[in-house]
Amino acid sequence: MTVEALADAGEQGSLNRAVTQAAEAVGAEIAIAIRGGSVIASGGRVTGGPARFDLLALAGTNEPVEVPGIGVCRVLAIGNDPEPGVSLVVARRGTLPFTDPEVAMLRSVAQLVALTSRMPRERESTGPLGVTAGRELLERLSRIQQPIPDNESLQGAFDAVTSGAATLLGDGATVVLRLIDSDDPSFATAVSFHGHQQAVFHSLTRLPATAGLAGKICTAGHLIVEEDYPSLPYALPALVAAGVQASMGTPIREAGRVVGSLLVSSDREGISFSLNERAALRAFAEHASLVLTNSRRVEAMREQAALAKLLQRVAGAANEADNIEQAVRTCLELVCSHTGWVAGHGPCGCWYVTDAERFRAFQTAAEQAPFRFEEKLPVPGDPPAGPGPTWIADLPGEGKRPEQRSAAAAGLRSAFSFPVISHEEALGTVEFFSTKVGLPDVSILDAMAQVGSQLGRTFERNKAERALRESEERFRRLAENAKDLIFRYRLKPAPAGFEYVSPSSTEITGYTPEEHYADPDIGRRMVHHADRHLLEMTMTGERAGRRLSMRWIRKDSSIVWTEHRTVPVHDRDGTLVAIEGIIRDVTEAKRAEQQTAHLIRTLRDVDAERRHLLARCVNAQEEESSRIAADIHDDSIQVMAVVSIRLGMLAMQLSDPVQLRTVGKLQEAVELSVNKLRRLMFDLRPLALDRGGLAVALREHLEPGDGETGLAFEIQDNFVAEPPPQTRVILYRVAQEALANVRKHSAAGHVSIALETLDRGCLLRITDDGVGFSAGERAESPLGHMGLTAMRERAEMAGGWARISSEPGQGTTIECWVPPEIPPLMPSKP
Repeated sequence: MTVEALADAGEQGSLNRAVTQAAEAVGAEIAIAIRGGSVIASGGRVTGGPARFDLLALAGTNEPVEVPGIGVCRVLAIGNDPEPGVSLVVARRGTLPFTDPEVAMLRSVAQLVALTSRMPRERESTGPLGVTAGRELLERLSRIQQPIPDNESLQGAFDAVTSGAATLLGDGATVVLRLIDSDDPSFATAVSFHGHQQAVFHSLTRLPATAGLAGKICTAGHLIVEEDYPSLPYALPALVAAGVQASMGTPIREAGRVVGSLLVSSDREGISFSLNERAALRAFAEHASLVLTNSRRVEAMREQAALAKLLQRVAGAANEADNIEQAVRTCLELVCSHTGWVAGHGPCGCWYVTDAERFRAFQTAAEQAPFRFEEKLPVPGDPPAGPGPTWIADLPGEGKRPEQRSAAAAGLRSAFSFPVISHEEALGTVEFFSTKVGLPDVSILDAMAQVGSQLGRTFERNKAERALRESEERFRRLAENAKDLIFRYRLKPAPAGFEYVSPSSTEITGYTPEEHYADPDIGRRMVHHADRHLLEMTMTGERAGRRLSMRWIRKDSSIVWTEHRTVPVHDRDGTLVAIEGIIRDVTEAKRAEQQTAHLIRTLRDVDAERRHLLARCVNAQEEESSRIAADIHDDSIQVMAVVSIRLGMLAMQLSDPVQLRTVGKLQEAVELSVNKLRRLMFDLRPLALDRGGLAVALREHLEPGDGETGLAFEIQDNFVAEPPPQTRVILYRVAQEALANVRKHSAAGHVSIALETLDRGCLLRITDDGVGFSAGERAESPLGHMGLTAMRERAEMAGGWARISSEPGQGTTIECWVPPEIPPLMPSKP
């Protein structure tokens, strides 16, 4: 919608066109202009029906409403003049609300509609001259109400607004654009002037937000006209003294809120601002509001781009700096250049000043007594109690601390600091100083917080690099003083070769590190030919992390045993690029190992010989027992039997009672001797062991003594199969000696014998309920005839074991296990 179109069109046509173009601009279905309760113009895609008359009533809610003939819509009403004013009402199908720029644009159109609608009334009151003046205002408005280029600065936009208003209302007026400070809303600042009284208004640049006519306008929120300015109680004395006679102003809005005022003042006596001039000023103010909103947005985008570029340059400089001091100095210079601050101070005693001579005394004082920042400002994203930027809006002057006095002497008026943060810890502070009074905006605060974080990362990187250097130095000292050989062998990129070899290589191999560097194949040639397959596995990473022993041929041709532990090194693609490892000289350990192995073999031979001798002794004992038993059976028992027979024959020839008794006693003695000989023969070689098995032999061994000792017994034969003869003999002898010990020492009333198959071998377990004893004290004491030692040796001779468990008062258990196959006896060495 252009003002020029309104000026060229007829009166009703101008109104309808203005309303139609307003609807088109915001995508509305219908727009109407209402004055005094009557529709004076309408436009849009839907212009008839009841919707045209119901819109104003429906515009009282912020929620979507049902509009007859259209459907669910958003309805917006824009008012301007006091009664009889003109209201612009638009309805747009859908639920999306109107945006702030759309509202501002519609408010500007409403002012134009009001101005256009007033021209007929001006004609009635002033005649054709009033109409002509109105049309001239519209033409002026059409010439100045052009979009300000996006590349225009914010100050350029301010100046365009004041110069446009002055052109609109005539060159005799002085125009001032005054905006409320965003940092301190209690004050307003004149940001642009136009007219011959600029010098007077310059002296009133910063005033309280409620002062003067501008303050009244911002408070009231609408146009105010004062045609007798000197008589106003709130008139500014400086303007009265300058001859200001009349003044009018209207609010400047952004996003629907009042942010300032546009004032027009004149020093001509008897001046009167016409209704058209007032409407034109309101219309231009709405246009100016759009311009300022757009300009601020563009300016904010420029500032953000500049801050982003600053942060990028700071990050690049910090990353490229060789040390933290260089990074801080570069940061100070970049920030001061961007913001116009004249001095910067950071960690490590770094300074940047625009005038070294001017700020020398201040630097000295600030170094001796660090500056105290007293006012804390929040930063977006900071925790409430966390570190953040601090700003002193107005530095104290003379009479304070030395650093403050020196700051005042150097012309410094404000100061700003922010912490260098790393992992939520403040590592230091960066300070900046300015010759101007004021507060930084939020974007500056946020950017400086990011600079502090970037410097914190630089501190951390510098710390990490220093720690890495120290670690490398410690490793170098460790490697150079270690007795082990430490190396790194590069496989790729070609050519392959040693990248590091510790000095201990000379002691271990006879070759210096330099000889290793000069000859990449020296390591392969040193390895003994019998161990080179192990080296190949090492070079492929196959045996990584495992210890490998290799023989090396030293430079003097002697053999050295080495122990290797290597780690493969891969690149990001998983390709093996190097081998790192530690090599230790284990020659002495290898010799000791060989000596130990020889001693073990010798001990094994001695033990085998001992077992062989013991087996021969036991076998000889068994053979001798068998021979003696056979001799007793074939000789002694036979002789005693003959004696018993002959004594019987003698008794038949005697009649003397005394002689008969004597012969009878002799027969009893002979029979007792025969029984004992038979018992002895059974103990030496029980025939039941071969005929009935181990359980039967043990039962026959226990039964004759049961009545004599009163010892009760039970035998559990759980053998899967009867053991071989030699195994039966070994288990029988162990049981024989254990049972003898039970009879003599245990005072037991019951003994239990269990025969079981265990691990394919034979287990004998004898348990009594006797007095028991401490097994630790009696483990090697004699038990019966042989004792535990003899029983253990007999079992171990067969490849088994024997053990005893007992506690005082808890009885005794003896266990003996013999494998299924007894190892063959070793032949004695010649």
